[in-house]
Amino acid sequence: MPIVEFNLLKRGIVFRRLVPTILIIYVLSSVCAKAGQSDKSSVFQPDFEVCSTDVTATEEGRLRIEKARYERTITALQATAKSPRHDSNEASPGKNELRRTQSNLLRVLERLECKHLSELSDPVVRGPSAPKVNFIELEVHYATDRLANPDKTQIPNRDPGKDFSGTLDPDFKDFSYGTAKITIPTHRTPGELNLPRFWNFVSQSDPTRFFTIQQITDLSRKAFMQQMNSPGAKEESSLLLFVHGFDTTFADAAFRAAQLAHDLQFPGKVMFYSWPSAGVITGYWKDEDSSRISASRFQKLLADLLETKIDRIYIVSHSMGSRIVIPTVMALASRGVDVSKLSELMLAAPDFNEIEFKDIAAAFRKLRAKGTRLTIYASSNDFALRASKVIHSYRRLGESDPALDVFPGLDSVDASTVAPLRRAFGHSYVYDCVQVIGDMEDIVLNGLSPKDRGLLAVPDKEFGWKFPK
Repeated sequence: MPIVEFNLLKRGIVFRRLVPTILIIYVLSSVCAKAGQSDKSSVFQPDFEVCSTDVTATEEGRLRIEKARYERTITALQATAKSPRHDSNEASPGKNELRRTQSNLLRVLERLECKHLSELSDPVVRGPSAPKVNFIELEVHYATDRLANPDKTQIPNRDPGKDFSGTLDPDFKDFSYGTAKITIPTHRTPGELNLPRFWNFVSQSDPTRFFTIQQITDLSRKAFMQQMNSPGAKEESSLLLFVHGFDTTFADAAFRAAQLAHDLQFPGKVMFYSWPSAGVITGYWKDEDSSRISASRFQKLLADLLETKIDRIYIVSHSMGSRIVIPTVMALASRGVDVSKLSELMLAAPDFNEIEFKDIAAAFRKLRAKGTRLTIYASSNDFALRASKVIHSYRRLGESDPALDVFPGLDSVDASTVAPLRRAFGHSYVYDCVQVIGDMEDIVLNGLSPKDRGLLAVPDKEFGWKFPK
């Protein structure tokens, strides 16, 4: 897409919101349709299986009663947990009952959010006319500590996106490295991830209409690092590194890394680190354990990348991925590792404990003085972070309701006015929203300050910014 057209899109489009949203967890794409049937794509795809049936007035009344009951039960169980005589064993009956009640509350809140979304009338953004080239190919590098599918080379006409599972490698010695060749249809709007319905079950798709993984190529660690160090055009001395969040498969991460690089018009190398998310909503607690274990492994990977000939590294971490990136950067810096090559850390909808971040914000401010900037994108419309707060009882860093959190020397951006609600329940705006993508592009390509990027200062909050309505 010509740069002029993209800039017009990113500057001019405004998504109007009728009402603010409330609460919880996002649901991955899945709508009842036959594999391969005709599909119309837009920024707001109706891709929530949980919302496939309407919420009737009778069901809504029942859901609100259940919501109140579950909230009372959670309050009582949490009070019991704080008792000095309470058994702190993680597997105690009280802890198990609390988790079951929280899960039941999340299911109720999902359905109530479906009712809310059905009443919205968001405009659909149409892309520019399709150019003569119907799709492009983009190579992205990857490193993963997912357990590989041992039979992947023996499956006829296999889907390369399923080469890696959602299970943590229990005998980890080093990452699996390689490249993924992704096709991107050119007739699309920035922010769209065009996939066929039931795409996880389709081995081959039309690259002129959908994102596809054409090939996965395994690399040894030595070959991977040689490619990271390979000479090229001057602009190739930069690297865009994407770290995904909860409920993300290996293929999801590959598609999103390619989409971000393409929409950002990133001129350097592109890479994603795919930690072993289970790729299912019900795997939240398993994903928490996996991200915690993977954080120490990621330290070695990032340290290796900092030793390459790459001059500038830009990290985009989404959601639970912030629990890997934030402690990794802090650990490396505390060990005396020079992290100045990290030009920008962009924390998108970070599912990170707000209080915990307050304790380390000063350390990030010191890194800024050495050339490493940090930008936090937050939203009051983020369903998944409301869910995380239900589970943890602590506000998340990516929330901006009732007010945006700001930290001296760090940039916090409130994306509430532009974040789409109907994709992933307001949690995926870093991918879907052309304004956010455009803002990130101004950071990465031009190194502009928030004011120079057209953001508005939040009153009485230095280092707090917001998108214009």
